[in-house]
Amino acid sequence: MKASLLRLGIVGVLGLLAPVWWTWAVGKLIYGLYVLGGSPERPSPFFASAVILIPSFLVGLIGGGIAAALVLNTPFRGWVVFAVSAILGTIISLFAVASLEALPELLKSTGTWSFAAGTLAVPAILQVIMRRYG
Repeated sequence: MKASLLRLGIVGVLGLLAPVWWTWAVGKLIYGLYVLGGSPERPSPFFASAVILIPSFLVGLIGGGIAAALVLNTPFRGWVVFAVSAILGTIISLFAVASLEALPELLKSTGTWSFAAGTLAVPAILQVIMRRYG
């Protein structure tokens, strides 16, 4: 019991720190893809969207995979703890820089929703497999 609570706590800390590591990792990947794509002065809408969505989703997959691996017996519960703590961490970081006005833009961002979908993918798949095959 103690070990599972500790792991759930680690997932919570991972979520609280998500604004830091997500921003860093996605920023590096976006820049890398932009450079690999030839650094166009006026990128097409498809290219611009892909450069944002793909890294956000991939980093989300990694975060969701780590969260699910830490609480393998209840991956969806782990994802809920991760998601709630990530939201809390985001709000705290916005308060820290005194820019709560940025929250609506953050909620409109396709990168944010792509990251959220990525974090949910691995735990949801594992939950379905566990439910089906026990």
